[in-house]
Formats: sequence, C-alpha cells, structure tokens
Amino acid sequence: MKELFQYILKPTAYSSYSKLSKATFFKLLLTYFGLSLFFAGISAAICYIFHIKHNDIEIESIMKSILLVVFLAPIYEEIIFRGLLVFKRKNLVLFFIVSAILLFISIFRQKYIVAIVLASLIVFLISSLVVFGVKRMKGFIDNRFAVFYYSSSVLFGLIHIFNFSGNVKYMIIFAIFLTAPQIIMGFVNGFLRIKYGLIYSIIFHIFVNTSFVLSLIHK
Repeated sequence: MKELFQYILKPTAYSSYSKLSKATFFKLLLTYFGLSLFFAGISAAICYIFHIKHNDIEIESIMKSILLVVFLAPIYEEIIFRGLLVFKRKNLVLFFIVSAILLFISIFRQKYIVAIVLASLIVFLISSLVVFGVKRMKGFIDNRFAVFYYSSSVLFGLIHIFNFSGNVKYMIIFAIFLTAPQIIMGFVNGFLRIKYGLIYSIIFHIFVNTSFVLSLIHK
C-alpha cells in the first residue's frame, strides 16, 4: 500500500476523516500480515538461537480468551496508545475513563508496576491540562505530530516484550526485532486512526488478535 508507506515516512495530523472502503481495509490487513510474518520469522530465529520463549496466552477458557484478547484488549489498547493522537475533549474523557478502569484492575490484580505507570500518566496529563489547557496541548501535539505518532507505535510494540521470557539480556538487545510485528501494527493502526477514525484501528486490531487466537486453538 503506497499511501500507507508514504504516511509512515511523513505522518501528518488530518483535520477530518476519510471514508474507508472494504477493499482498502483488507489490503492493509494483507500488507500487515505479510510484513509481520517476515519479522515473525526473524523473531523465531532469535528466540531459537538465544533461548527466548514466547509466552502464549492460556487457551483453557476459549470464551475468556476471546473476550479479553479479541475484544477488550484492542479497545483499551487503541484508546490508550492512539486515542489522543487526535487531541480533543471527548477523546480525553474516553482516555481517562479507560485509564482509570485499567488502574483499578491493575491494583486489584496486584500489578503494581502497571498501576504506577498508569497513575503517573493520569497525573501528568491532568497537570498538563490544568497548566496549558486543551487548545495549547493540541497545538503542541499537532506541531510535533510525527514524534507522537512514532512514539506511540514503538512503545505499543515494546510493551509486548513482556510476552517473552528467557535471557533478559538478549530480550533487551533484540527487543525491536522481537516486537516488530506489534510495532508495525502500531504504524498501521496509527494511520487508520488518523485518516479514518479510532473505530477502524480497533476493528483492525480485533482482526489481528482473532487470527492470533485462532492459530493457538488449532495448535
């Protein structure tokens, strides 16, 4: 997809959404799967050579896996990582609601590192809004949009390093390669979110996660 690659090289903030056709959506999906399979091969080679293991999700409860991985994860991950690429009040409200829910869940499940990160993010964002206001922050993000686009994509990918276990030293060294499929999805979903709307990046994410769960079920 020429348009996708042009956007990745020169990301810009659009003022309005375009209409996404089914043909374009599935072309993007095929492009993503092609690229992710290539990098998944590299990741598999690294895992084999350096004794790193990918921790697959538990399939003991298919319904639980479908609910969490296929539906809930795409929604909250897209809102957290790509929702504020379009910096508006309604997106801020959505971001705070999802962040607060994830914060309480993290505390309840005793995932305190995640809770600290989320709490710090919420406090930082609220403080920035109080000091600068929505309009100035929107201008700041739009003027440095490429930085936020690339950062959200790479960070989204890198958090998936926790899906691996083994030699921590090599996990850190090869983190970019191990999480390349997720980083690529971050770039694709960032493009979808900005040009067509958040709902389409969520749907794309659902398609990708569905294929992942189906591959585990058929193992």
